[in-house]
Amino acid sequence: MSDREDLLNEAKRLTTGDRMDTYGPPVENHEHIATIASAITGRHISAQDVAIVLIATKLARRQHSPLHADSYVDLMAYAGILFEIEANAAMEDVSDDETTTGDNSDSTDPLNRHRIRDVG
Repeated sequence: MSDREDLLNEAKRLTTGDRMDTYGPPVENHEHIATIASAITGRHISAQDVAIVLIATKLARRQHSPLHADSYVDLMAYAGILFEIEANAAMEDVSDDETTTGDNSDSTDPLNRHRIRDVG
């Protein structure tokens, strides 16, 4: 197995196992962090913002220690969490559109931007 595969597997293990057991589901955790950060700053901070700041933190730390594997594992994990947050938000947008229009056909979104499809 390559180093890349090892790092990806570790990111998966942490976000679906150890850390999820300790901190709860990652998306819910990021939403909770966003709520706290919003209260502290008095500005709206989203779960997406939280994931992006955590990615930025790991990128900044990588500048000092470019071969520290944990930084790459966490980058991969945060990128996956960000994708999950975005996917959930897109699905909520589609659901809201369908509820508002009463139409669940693709005609409610002619560009089909908010749909996640299996292309495989």
